[in-house]
Amino acid sequence: MASSIVDNIESPSLTSNPSASEDEKSSINNSDEQYRKLFIGGLSYTTADDKLKEYCSKYGEIIECVIMRDREGRSRGFAFVNFKDRAMIDNFMAHRPHIIDGRQIEPKRAMPREETLKTEGQLTVKKIFIGAIKDELTEDDLKSYFQTFGNIIECKIMKTKEDKFRGFAFITFDDYDSVDRCILEKPHRINGKELDVRKAIPREQTSRMNGFILNNSMNSHNLNTDFYHLQNRYPTHLMINHPTLSFPAFSPYAYLPPSNYLSKPMPLMGTTPATTTNSLPLIL
Repeated sequence: MASSIVDNIESPSLTSNPSASEDEKSSINNSDEQYRKLFIGGLSYTTADDKLKEYCSKYGEIIECVIMRDREGRSRGFAFVNFKDRAMIDNFMAHRPHIIDGRQIEPKRAMPREETLKTEGQLTVKKIFIGAIKDELTEDDLKSYFQTFGNIIECKIMKTKEDKFRGFAFITFDDYDSVDRCILEKPHRINGKELDVRKAIPREQTSRMNGFILNNSMNSHNLNTDFYHLQNRYPTHLMINHPTLSFPAFSPYAYLPPSNYLSKPMPLMGTTPATTTNSLPLIL
């Protein structure tokens, strides 16, 4: 059986240290393959490895360039390119769009395996969810920290109708690559406190996964717990069946919470997000 996308982007995970100097960060990032690996989707099925390597080498030295193929040797429409230096990926992403053999390709920074197994791991979005926010943090604090990853369109700390702090926020960038950089360079800390940063999941994608669960006749009593475990497997077979499928950035967004949020019933009012008909929290 041909390898899945997630099988081919697994590499050691490396976390960033906000207090490290730029030279230290550069040394760490360049020593780890994950920071130098690029996923390229949307390839023409006729594009050859040499042609792809020749094109990508205009933006930096290539260590490895592999177009993924099935058992019969036919292109699956996506590839992985390893550059010698992380700055070369930055250069490649800064010069989008890229067209090879008459097709506009879809480049993304490759993510470590633990991220690709999450529901939101394969999504292409421009918005992040930020949880575990302490009430002393302001929107300006968040902007000041996250603006290093790209241009921020909106930053909003969520509150109740009574103006009570809800402990989470959303930041919208003007580019999906800024979101991928945020995820790749976790953990993030402000004032010594680690934040829960993840991609915001589009409402339409959430609804599709809700239906997936219900169609499998799950007991509603266990729906929240079961969904948390199912979501870690869903993207895997989605990407196996549709290796070149891309996900546009829908709006508005819904947030799927971490497991500790799912250990107790979700209230319809209060400091937790309101829920959908399937008991999944929803940001309106």
